[in-house]
Amino acid sequence: LKNAFCTFADRVKAQKTQQHSQTIAICKNYIFKNIYNPISVKQLAKFANVNPDYLSILFKKEVGISLIEYIQRERIEEAKKLLTFTTYPLSDICASLNFSDQSYFTKIFKKFTNETPGKYRK
Repeated sequence: LKNAFCTFADRVKAQKTQQHSQTIAICKNYIFKNIYNPISVKQLAKFANVNPDYLSILFKKEVGISLIEYIQRERIEEAKKLLTFTTYPLSDICASLNFSDQSYFTKIFKKFTNETPGKYRK
């Protein structure tokens, strides 16, 4: 059952990724696999073998939001999972997802969810 779920999840992810150019698919996959590591536009551009400015423009054109906003959104999605399925302290979640401090994390979390992390967890 677990393998079937993983296979299904991989297919859904692959389907979503296919809607974009190879460069954007590479970046989205990199972000997905490195969500707990620091990620910069410069680093992504180097990985995708393109200019950082070009990558930013292409990403916004194809995805509809900036690359930085996409990274933040993906980190908040991961934080929501951690808040739901673990008892990790908020400070640990912030640190593991590379947010500079808890107040900044709360601000970004609220931007995407319209509620604080504490309220979301309850």
